[in-house]
Amino acid sequence: MATRHKGTGIPFKVYQDNRRNSNHQGEWYARAQAFGTTDLDGLAEHIAQHGSTFTKADIAGVLYTLQDCIMELLLSGQKVRFGDLGTFYLTIKTKPAATRTDFTVADNIEGVRLRFLPNQADDAALTSTRLREGVKFIDIADMAGVDDGGEDTEDAGQ
Repeated sequence: MATRHKGTGIPFKVYQDNRRNSNHQGEWYARAQAFGTTDLDGLAEHIAQHGSTFTKADIAGVLYTLQDCIMELLLSGQKVRFGDLGTFYLTIKTKPAATRTDFTVADNIEGVRLRFLPNQADDAALTSTRLREGVKFIDIADMAGVDDGGEDTEDAGQ
C-alpha cells in the first residue's frame, strides 16, 4: 500500500550499540535523521506553496490560532484528534501520598506532559507497520556531501 503523503524519503543514520551492559553490544541499528525543524511560519510558507488560494499570512494566522485553540482545549480536559495524524492529550506526573486526605496539588503533582498518540485506524496508514509500507528510506551515508561519521556510539533504540 502506498501512502498518500508526499515526501522525498526518511533519512537515517546507521550506528553501533557500544553500551557495555547491552545484550546487543556491537550490533547495528538505524535512527531517523532530521535535517532541521520547520516552525509555524515555515509550515505556513510550505502550505502556501502547495497551490493554496490563501496567502502565507492568512495561513500563519490560522495556524497560530489552531495552536492556541489546541492548548485551550487540552487545558480544559479535552483530547484533540488532529485529523488522520492522531490525538494530542495531557498526562500528569504525580508522586504518591499516604492517604487521600494527604494528597494535595502543591505537594503531589509534579508536572504536566503533552502527549501524542498516532492514529491507529486502518484507513489512516499511520501505524508503524502500515506507514512502513509506503515510505522510502535514505541512508545518509549514500548522500553526497553528508558524512555519517562512521561508527556512532550512541545508545540503541533512541
